[in-house]
Amino acid sequence: FLNGTFDASSFSYDAESDSYFIVKNSELQLQTVMVVPDFFDDGEHGVKKVSKISDGISADETLIGNNSVVQEIYIGHNVSYLGAFFASNSTELTKVYMGDLVSEFPTENSSAFSNCPKLEDVKLSASMTEIPTEMFSNTGILNLNFLIENITSIEKQAFYSCQNLTEATIPQSVKTIGEN
Repeated sequence: FLNGTFDASSFSYDAESDSYFIVKNSELQLQTVMVVPDFFDDGEHGVKKVSKISDGISADETLIGNNSVVQEIYIGHNVSYLGAFFASNSTELTKVYMGDLVSEFPTENSSAFSNCPKLEDVKLSASMTEIPTEMFSNTGILNLNFLIENITSIEKQAFYSCQNLTEATIPQSVKTIGEN
């Protein structure tokens, strides 16, 4: 939970998947540590897993709010979909740890953590097979050390304009690397 609390309006129930997904909530940008829970209970549908983090509308209207005070994000182990523009433009974000099931992203652009100048520490999900387009562009990432062998593709501009990047260790499983 967000420092121990989560507003029920932050979640929406999805009957098709029988799970919850996180939707935009202005309270999210007021927390320094964001922990996406594994389960949630809205009092109506019972305890269900949290499986999706919705897309933000654009780089100007992200899910947790531009220029928020969020410094660390820990994504629960049931989340499989990570939406576009989730935390982009979060000027204070330094750490992101993804749960083991995150493996689905928007088809065109996944600028989930783009334009986060202080973002240096990232733990990728063990289920990821690709680094989506623009996911970490314009961040403060210092080095790339993919500890998982599932990554087969690094899409275009995934790490574009990462000025602090000095070292990259890419596993043999990577078959394609996009431009920039």
